[in-house]
Amino acid sequence: MNDYDGRGYLSQGYLGEFCRFFLSTPSDQVQFMWELLALDRMLNRIAGYAERRESAKGLPRGSALVLREVFLRGEIARGDAARIIGASPRTAQKLTGELLTQRLVTSGSPKGPLHPGFPADAAGQYFPNLYPAGAD
Repeated sequence: MNDYDGRGYLSQGYLGEFCRFFLSTPSDQVQFMWELLALDRMLNRIAGYAERRESAKGLPRGSALVLREVFLRGEIARGDAARIIGASPRTAQKLTGELLTQRLVTSGSPKGPLHPGFPADAAGQYFPNLYPAGAD
């Protein structure tokens, strides 16, 4: 350090060290959360969960297709559910009602669009690194 660098903690060198620390810490945390959430495989986990529940008769047929679209698009109009599953509007209405009841989708109003839901009972399937199997 010299007269042109500043004094003590106000020096150019310490500023550089602080900036490296300040930028590396969030980068490390983003990488940690990326690995923990594994969002690149989230669609497969949601679809797999819904398909297993459909097989066990816990969800109506076509639920996996609707959940997939809701997750991919972020929201869908309620009327789109009939087109997605290739069924009548009444069948789609029953399906969306069941998905809402089980909190797999959410909506701000009775006729509003459907958004992804993340119920607690699906947490172990949706986020296996956060909620390991058997840890309730």
